[in-house]
Amino acid sequence: MPTARHSADFRDVHWYGAVYYFTPTQAACVKVLWEEWERGTPELGQETILEHPTVEAESKRLSDVFKGHDAWGKLIVPGHTAGAYRLAEPPSRN
Repeated sequence: MPTARHSADFRDVHWYGAVYYFTPTQAACVKVLWEEWERGTPELGQETILEHPTVEAESKRLSDVFKGHDAWGKLIVPGHTAGAYRLAEPPSRN
């Protein structure tokens, strides 16, 4: 079964069979989400993501940062509360 892995700078992400390539700003956002996912606290408000010191986003909306990107809605999905996002749940291992 495919696994989840990423390059050192998160510009190249393999997510359970899907491969995504990111700009530096997008990669920084994915890194923030990934680190929380690894900690077991995957859901973050978009303000927390976009205001993180490593993210240099000009937008106030995460959807604008990922506009037109295949990862939006597949790798990066809405959280359980308004304005929150997380990495998608890994596929079930049935």
